[in-house]
Amino acid sequence: MKLPPVLRRPLFPPLPPRSRRSALAAGLAAVLLVAGLFTAHNLGHEPSSPRSAAAQRAAGMPVANQRPPLLPAGPTALPSPYTVPAGGTAPPGTRLDCPTGSLPGIMLTEVVFDPPLTGGTDFTVQTYQVTVTGQIDNETGAALTVDGVTARIRGESWHPRLTIPKVVKPGTSAQMTLSGKYSSVYTGPAPLSTDLLWDWQNPALHACGVKGLIYDD
Repeated sequence: MKLPPVLRRPLFPPLPPRSRRSALAAGLAAVLLVAGLFTAHNLGHEPSSPRSAAAQRAAGMPVANQRPPLLPAGPTALPSPYTVPAGGTAPPGTRLDCPTGSLPGIMLTEVVFDPPLTGGTDFTVQTYQVTVTGQIDNETGAALTVDGVTARIRGESWHPRLTIPKVVKPGTSAQMTLSGKYSSVYTGPAPLSTDLLWDWQNPALHACGVKGLIYDD
């Protein structure tokens, strides 16, 4: 006796084409959601290096965990820690802030020896005409008066004719010229140096002196 064949039916009936497309789209959306959560987790917990941050900006991606600079940008001019009595017609107890900035000084721009130095550096035994040009720099916030300029050659005082300004306004430079003769009695190097003699134009600031100023090298 032959038994009829057993009909094997699938556990779940096949989905129509439209249902298949819907199921496939749902599965893809779930995969993308998991990947997005993983990426967001990494961005939220790993600090970005400068290089990776630049790459993320170039790719149009948000940069995570951007830290502010260690110190905030300060003002362009800090208040002076030194004050002096205002004096004059100011109310009693009024005080003035001492100027801040770099210590006023001289920057030499050219030194000419006639006749020229031997090898461009050394004196011989003769008399030279020396002409020095430069500028007086006032990088402070107050005007200064120029009392004079001293000069030395080979460490010895040199007394040239001075052409110098009387006043240098704050934040400016003024030209100066020194010209004179120097008699060399032995051969050797020709070092030359200058020093600025100055004071604040405002008499009330004379008590400040150089307090609060920065000594540049």
